[in-house]
Amino acid sequence: MTLLNKRLCLLAALTCLLCCISFLPSVSQKSAPKSFQSALLNPSHKNEVSEIIIESGGQMLTLAHQAFGWTVSDGECLLPAENRLVDGLLNSAIKIRKMYTILDSSRANQPSFFTVHFRDDVNLYTIVDFYAVHSLTNRISFAVEGKNKRYETNDDFSQYLQTTVSYWARSALIQLISEPIAFVFQEKGQKIRRIDENSADFSKKLHDLTVLRHGLVLSPENSAQADFAGFSARLTVSDGQGNTEVISCFPREDGAFRCEYQWFFAAGGQGADMVGSLRFAFEISGWTYNRLREIFTQD
Repeated sequence: MTLLNKRLCLLAALTCLLCCISFLPSVSQKSAPKSFQSALLNPSHKNEVSEIIIESGGQMLTLAHQAFGWTVSDGECLLPAENRLVDGLLNSAIKIRKMYTILDSSRANQPSFFTVHFRDDVNLYTIVDFYAVHSLTNRISFAVEGKNKRYETNDDFSQYLQTTVSYWARSALIQLISEPIAFVFQEKGQKIRRIDENSADFSKKLHDLTVLRHGLVLSPENSAQADFAGFSARLTVSDGQGNTEVISCFPREDGAFRCEYQWFFAAGGQGADMVGSLRFAFEISGWTYNRLREIFTQD
């Protein structure tokens, strides 16, 4: 083969390679998922949503907006929800985000893991079915009611796809009263101890009490304990508007305590129409119980 022929063959090979390279973006572009900007929930509906229902595997949890904030219920107990978490879910739902249409037919036929309903007392704004999170892209797939396609977007929803009351419940020992003015603590057989605005170091003790946290939320028991017989200690918290919270503690064999919780709203105040319905229980550790005792015995 002459030098000229070799050069012609090399030129032909390079030309072929360039043609292949120039074709690759076209193929990649055709196979890439189509993207667009949208939100799962119309941002104008955020302040109108008063109920969020989360379903999964036969379990259902309801978040409902009341005059004093959000509540959470699983059908057995109703208690205050952590407003910060509910706002986080709503903010994720109204966020204008990049979404991708799923073109893979095998992924488009996967079963849903969670279904979330956003509504108010009259209108159902949207229902979203959530599916698996893609391990490589960290995008969660979903479908919106009324649309036949499935989409995916960056996953900031998984943390809110929970049907356990304990996840959504307020973690503070003192649940509703934001500005307490008096605390009464009584151990069975012991004298009543009181802390109020006239007590020494009231601000410090108030802080120490409000930072105490409870553990797992428990269902109320229709038993003697539910009538507050046999309690080990009782904490009563009140504010200047006539609202009162009562926590009755019952010792367990493992060293922890079961706490039955009752709310007594001021007549005509926010939430007064829910008297008797906001009743639940939670557990506290032996450490939390002892810390509670210490606050009332410190000089």
